[in-house]
Order: sequence, then C-alpha cells, then structure tokens
Amino acid sequence: MKSTLHWYIYFVYLWSVNSISLTKLQLYEKQNPGFQFYGDIVIVNYRYQGVFDGEPVNPWKVTSIYRYQDGDWLSVHENWSVVKQ
Repeated sequence: MKSTLHWYIYFVYLWSVNSISLTKLQLYEKQNPGFQFYGDIVIVNYRYQGVFDGEPVNPWKVTSIYRYQDGDWLSVHENWSVVKQ
C-alpha cells in the first residue's frame, strides 16, 4: 500500500482539477477543501458556492467519503447541507 502522503497528493490533485466549473445553467466553485485520510478511506469537506442566472445562491457544506479500491477512488457516501445566512 502506498503512503498516506502519496494518496493525499494524488487525491488533492484529482479533486482540484474540477474545482471550478461552468455549466450551461450555473457557475460553481468548490471552496475551502479539507482532506482526512484513514488508510484507503478519505473524507473530503468543502463549501460549494453556486451562481444561478447571474445571482449567487445559498452555499452548501459538502462532506464526501471515498474508498480506494482496484486502482480507483469510489464514492461511498456524500452529504449536502445548505448554509443558512
């Protein structure tokens, strides 16, 4: 098994490649990422900030859990909560 640091660098790179995206309906950005590694499990926390029709929408707090299996990171669980302002 590779070291935790190796997986951290690899996972952060994969995550950041798609951290700012533009779709037909909205612009969104993943902000303030946090990564916690436990062997072949990683917990990712971030804030999802979107814009719809040119107006910012309430941000979301996102927690995702991934497991490394057969050479790929698989999503195990994800939770989204609206941040009340």
